[in-house]
Amino acid sequence: MKLPGESRIKARSLKPRGAQSATTELEEAEELARAMWESAVRSEVEAETRAEAEVAAKEMAAVKAEAADTVARLKSGILDTVTNAKAQYEAKLRQCDEMVAKAEQRAKAESERRAAVEAEYQEKLRQCGDALAQAQELAKAEAEARVQAEAKLREFVGGAKRTGQCECCGRDAVLEEELTTIDSGQRLCPDCLAMLRG
Repeated sequence: MKLPGESRIKARSLKPRGAQSATTELEEAEELARAMWESAVRSEVEAETRAEAEVAAKEMAAVKAEAADTVARLKSGILDTVTNAKAQYEAKLRQCDEMVAKAEQRAKAESERRAAVEAEYQEKLRQCGDALAQAQELAKAEAEARVQAEAKLREFVGGAKRTGQCECCGRDAVLEEELTTIDSGQRLCPDCLAMLRG
């Protein structure tokens, strides 16, 4: 079987813990396979989470290194010019603090963006599940309606009886089974037949 995160199919023994051979019980085999699958999914999710955390940590480290580098450069420049003007020194120090704040804001914004993307993904996944459930319910309802309609159609077609016209009184829509053919070949309704015999 090929588990999540694997590129090839691999044979696996469905052997219970402590057993020397694979189980022959279907339910136990299904439970062991389900446990393998869940473990593989959990491992894949943990690996993806670790990879994302490592990327985020590297990005944070790069931002911090950039901020630290910027701070170091600014401080070096300020120390070189401190004797020239205290006001110039204070302005550059404020500029440095603003850059650090912006770097922190960027890191926070990136973290929030990642959280928003994950939330959006989860929401879309939920919506897809809901849409699938609704589609399945609709298909089931349509199938039931079709079965009922076909049953009604069969009932209607089977229940419809042929009718004819009385050749004596001219009445229409007399059931064929109620018309009686007399010696002359005419077909009469029950009323006309009763009057004839009358």
